[in-house]
Amino acid sequence: MSQEKLTQSYTIVKTTMDDIPSLRRMHGASWRATYPNEAEGVSAEWIKESTERWLAPEGLEKSREHFKDILNNPVHLHSVAKRGDEVIGMIHVSKNSEKNHLEALYIAEPYYGTGLA
Repeated sequence: MSQEKLTQSYTIVKTTMDDIPSLRRMHGASWRATYPNEAEGVSAEWIKESTERWLAPEGLEKSREHFKDILNNPVHLHSVAKRGDEVIGMIHVSKNSEKNHLEALYIAEPYYGTGLA
């Protein structure tokens, strides 16, 4: 699929609890594509093991508890980009009286270079 078609085929919506499993799959895949760095002591195996735990039942429950506090807090903006029911990107911004803070911005690898981020 062309990058132009990928760019035109998503919606951005407020994150819901129902998005958590798909969000964690995308988030983990993004970590596995981005963070391994043997020279800095961050092995691909360590990243894989860490992100696979996110999808285990107890990991998903921890994620739900974590996101419950974020999604119901007006100080946080958490949105996902979705293609159908699949989360293909996420952004998390927090704000205080002085500034906004980008907490996280991840997109699925097929969307790199499309302008989604």
